[in-house]
Amino acid sequence: MLRNYHATLAGLMLLSHSANAVQADQQWGDWYGNISAIEFELNTQNAAGEVLTLTCTSGKLAAAYSVPAEDYRVSSQTGLSEPGVSINGTNHPLDET
Repeated sequence: MLRNYHATLAGLMLLSHSANAVQADQQWGDWYGNISAIEFELNTQNAAGEVLTLTCTSGKLAAAYSVPAEDYRVSSQTGLSEPGVSINGTNHPLDET
């Protein structure tokens, strides 16, 4: 009986430690997401429920547009033709390192 108690306690401690490693989303005005080292995923949602997601991993920027209520999603990694981001009037193609 005592052995089962110790095994359960050890399992709960491990689960508790693992849960602490999960990073919660941060909030910046209308944007939310997480930043880890040099990778990030940022999201924003408008009143119509449309979501814009900017993701940077492995030195590449990707953009996605989704409407969760309609189960619709399209991204620069899944078929958008020549996507890009315009910042201050300057166009920047995606998937560049």
